[in-house]
Amino acid sequence: MRAGRRSRVGGTLGDVRDERAVQTVPKGSARAPRQVVIGKRARRMTAPAQTVVPHAVRAEERTHGDHHLVRELRTRWRFIALVTLVALLLGVAASLLLPKQYDAETQLLVSVSSADDAVALSQGSDFSEQRVQTYMSVATSRPVMEKVIEDLGLHTTPNELAEKVTAEAVPETVLLTITARDTDPDLAAEIANSTAENLMAEIGSLEKGDGENSTPVRTVVVENAIAPTTASSPSVLRNGLLAMIGGCALAIMYVYLRSILDTKVRSADALAEGTPQIPMLARIPRDPGRASDPAVISGHGAFTTSEAYRMLRTRLRYANIDGSVSSIMVTSVAEGEGKSSVASLLAAALADSGVNVLLIDADLRRPSIAEKFGLEGDAGLTAVLTRQASFRDVVQESPTTGVQVMTAGVESPNPAELLESQTMRDLLSELSEEYDLVIIDTPPVMATADTLSVAAVADEVLLVVRTDGKVTRRAVLRAVDSLTFVGARLLGTVATFSKVDRSQASSYYY
Repeated sequence: MRAGRRSRVGGTLGDVRDERAVQTVPKGSARAPRQVVIGKRARRMTAPAQTVVPHAVRAEERTHGDHHLVRELRTRWRFIALVTLVALLLGVAASLLLPKQYDAETQLLVSVSSADDAVALSQGSDFSEQRVQTYMSVATSRPVMEKVIEDLGLHTTPNELAEKVTAEAVPETVLLTITARDTDPDLAAEIANSTAENLMAEIGSLEKGDGENSTPVRTVVVENAIAPTTASSPSVLRNGLLAMIGGCALAIMYVYLRSILDTKVRSADALAEGTPQIPMLARIPRDPGRASDPAVISGHGAFTTSEAYRMLRTRLRYANIDGSVSSIMVTSVAEGEGKSSVASLLAAALADSGVNVLLIDADLRRPSIAEKFGLEGDAGLTAVLTRQASFRDVVQESPTTGVQVMTAGVESPNPAELLESQTMRDLLSELSEEYDLVIIDTPPVMATADTLSVAAVADEVLLVVRTDGKVTRRAVLRAVDSLTFVGARLLGTVATFSKVDRSQASSYYY
């Protein structure tokens, strides 16, 4: 390859590699200043390293809870609004279905029979106020209730009737208010008036001393009860407001408890907020049709899926504007997250734009690239690493996408040793001179040690994370911690199984 050849991914490959030969930059440290070409002028800028230190990851794990709660409240506002509305409707419906209750009130004035001077009048007033407090209990006593039942011919017990009658003293006065509640407004008024009459008789009997014909206390009805025209309960407005407030509080409490107890990554936004130090490069929608078929890039698949990979391709170009990246390792936190599909379709998207890209299946335990592209899988990476063949002997070209593919090859009894060998390092160095970009599909980070061996020698790492609730936030942070521990440079994350507003996306497809 000629020195200084311009990479189709971006930058000048030869210049950067010559610079690497002169100055060795330790893995995980800040990169050398970037060469950004703008027209005919060039300027140098220092690009900070994207490596995430482990203690920052752990700090993020501790502080993520608050951000997660805010995000949950923001994303679940429809649920909160729906629960609040349902509670309001239930409160109103219950108020309309409950029987109406009517309150009838009568008032008694309690005073001293005689007062000759001002001092006696003042003392009599204090005496009356004290007596009013006592008469509150007498009003609902059994003797009074029995007489009311007898007078009105009610079919109830004194205790049941006492639950319908209340007596309250008007503050700082000698007035006693008697309230009767019933579903019949006329009967409520009759109970209140009868209670007042029988209470006055009971007071006269209690206050009259032995051998005395009169009592020192005089009670007078100030206002007789009349049948109310409006129901006092249930209050539709009050019950509706209380139900609405209660429903809203329960919905928020549910979201709060879910945010604490639910540790799963359920959306691309949750992934982005959980790892703010790592850019999220793409959101890959869940497409049960041909989402894992590389042919979708050429226009034969879902629009949102192909556009997601084109977006990923574009962002990789901007991330690699200096052309210093010659190999990208694609991995995931756990199995079943779509890492092999991301690696395959990313390679297809790059090849579709004219990039000379090589896709390597380094998942020697569960290879899948050969099947995705419909290629032979007998001769591949294991043959090269065991020096049974050169890479030119095993590289195949996909007939549908034009991607150069190196399959995993035959099963190896010691895949970890092969991937961390010097032969693997030499192979990547040799391939970087032959191809614009090498994409390496590896096992999940938390599954085997194979991935960390490749991460230590690859230029950049793409971490694929499933965002439909199958992976925990803690597992993502542990995967990031493991990668950064071996000095891997995290280029970004790719959110798979992401929810996408297809109607909004399709409105731009014309």
